[in-house]
Order: sequence, then C-alpha cells, then structure tokens
Amino acid sequence: MIGLREKIKGWRTIIFGASLSFAGMVLDILNALQLIDITPLLPPEHALKIIAIIGVVTVMLRLVNTSGIGRRRS
Repeated sequence: MIGLREKIKGWRTIIFGASLSFAGMVLDILNALQLIDITPLLPPEHALKIIAIIGVVTVMLRLVNTSGIGRRRS
C-alpha cells in the first residue's frame, strides 16, 4: 500500500499555497464583517517578515518536491 506521503507527492506545495490563500480569504471576510479584528494576528510591523517566511517555506517545499505534480522522481 502506498503511504500518504507518496500519494500527495508533488501536491504538497499546492496544498500549502491553497490552504494559506484560503486562510487569508477567510480572515479577510471575517475582518470585513467585523466579526474579528485581525490586527493582533497580523500586526502591520510584522507583515513583511511573515510574507518573507511564507516565501521561504514555499521555496523549500518546491526544492523538496523536485518532480512534477503527481509524479515520482526518477
């Protein structure tokens, strides 16, 4: 039986990016509806650092996933 890691091979970067985008969208909607205040979650003085960390993590995931989506390395 193929393990979960092999089943999602090549999809991890996409899963990461999609979940990050979804979380941002939900926070934006909740903020627009004034149900939550996102300032404590994403303080403006730390926004650039957080964006840089997300970029580094995404690049690291892509380096680990050198094959195409759903393909195994040769």
